[in-house]
Amino acid sequence: MKISIGQALYYQKTTDMDVEFVEGKLNYTHLVSRASKSNKPLLEQGITKVSPISGPSSTVTPAILIRSSRTNKGKGANPWYNVFDSWNGRIEYFGDNKSLGDPKTNGNKVLLDQAESHMSQDPEAREAAAPIMFFEGQKKPKKS
Repeated sequence: MKISIGQALYYQKTTDMDVEFVEGKLNYTHLVSRASKSNKPLLEQGITKVSPISGPSSTVTPAILIRSSRTNKGKGANPWYNVFDSWNGRIEYFGDNKSLGDPKTNGNKVLLDQAESHMSQDPEAREAAAPIMFFEGQKKPKKS
């Protein structure tokens, strides 16, 4: 199944993975779930590494998921303003470390570990890098 840049997905971590569409939107949980309900990559943290998959010759990370929320921008929990301008190819993401201290939080470490592959001059190394998918949460419309 394909998804497009800017496509709105329905996301609720408890939604049944067997339901393809909810409220007219593709159900994220249905889209990403594997056979086990306990192994679905959720968007509850800023940065999520999808569980690696072992193949005959190597182990690959299927994707790294990054989520930001419009509703928390500029507030105490998130004083930074992440910018997701995918139409112009520009994303500014301030990572998982929103306080002073070690910049190598788990999520940031995942991105730092991938940076070498993504920026490599070797086309094969770049091809082996995990895709990075960005999601921007939006407020649900209030029901009347």
